[in-house]
Amino acid sequence: MEEEVRVALIGCGGICGPHLRAMKKRQEERVTVFCDVDEERARRRSQEYGVGIPDIMTDYRKVLERPDIDAVHILTPHFLHPQMIREALAAGKYVLCEKPMAVTKADARILAETEADARLGFVFQNRYNPATRECVRMVRSGEMGKILGLKADVCWKRDKNYYSDGDWRGTWEMEGGGSLINQAVHTIDLMYCLCGPFSRVKGSISRELNADFIEVEDNSHAVFQFKNGCTGLLHTSNNNVEDYPPTIVITMEKGRLELRGNSLWRTTGDDVEILIKAAPVTNGAKAVYGNSHEALIADFYGCMREQKPFWLNAREAYPSIWAVLSIYESSLSGRWVNYHETGIKGCENDDRRTCKRDR
Repeated sequence: MEEEVRVALIGCGGICGPHLRAMKKRQEERVTVFCDVDEERARRRSQEYGVGIPDIMTDYRKVLERPDIDAVHILTPHFLHPQMIREALAAGKYVLCEKPMAVTKADARILAETEADARLGFVFQNRYNPATRECVRMVRSGEMGKILGLKADVCWKRDKNYYSDGDWRGTWEMEGGGSLINQAVHTIDLMYCLCGPFSRVKGSISRELNADFIEVEDNSHAVFQFKNGCTGLLHTSNNNVEDYPPTIVITMEKGRLELRGNSLWRTTGDDVEILIKAAPVTNGAKAVYGNSHEALIADFYGCMREQKPFWLNAREAYPSIWAVLSIYESSLSGRWVNYHETGIKGCENDDRRTCKRDR
């Protein structure tokens, strides 16, 4: 594929920013459509993009009907993702979709079973962070011995101002959850990258400081067991006073590695050293997003031009959303949820609409 690739960005809310700024730097692809149900919001994003004169549209189905559109980025509220993915692929488009892939296990399972399509990719940009790549390399190389376990914390600030920005936020039906599905899913994805396939999970969720204006959880904790025998701990909260960098501490036989946002630290005995210092965020995004949308998007279009499957496909995106939805399920039942029982071929309970510890 040598000609210019024409792209539509569908959904012009907050996450559209990193995508349009990455696309602005691309020479071989051009955004020709900004689509949003709010026409003025789409127009503002087009002006921010500032390349050519993109069309402004409000109906994504009309976008998919256009033969001049080669690829779409799905940047809409979570509950719309599965339907839009299927319709875009049916229309012959390449599709890059933001997380999460779905808000129910049924939809996630269908995508993982039927849409392992070379044209479909998902956004887990933290896998491209230099600190993440070096951490994964060190864990897999065995240079610090065997991995023994890991713990992760995602503590951000998401208050009433954040949730009032859209009527879909803070709802089970449209957002699909709170601190887990929206904020921590990236960190859970990295836990999977570092430790391998999940075996089972048990956890609980609650509403605390945000209970007056959201349906979903703003706090959670979970215990994972991995197929390699390791244990993982996870704590999430949207009640922090700031967006603290998500942190994963990996305990190895010969010391510890710590991913702290976009930096990497190593502890050996009493010695602590920083291996990779977080680079300043230069793409205009929130610091916790990092700079790696650009790298992921470049990789996606590189695969498209070479007609190769993009590696972050539906099957690769499935484990993290399985983990999130299984924590919701476990919080309701009080039981462990086993991966082999609720994996791609399983049958699960999708009722997540009650926080076990409502406040």
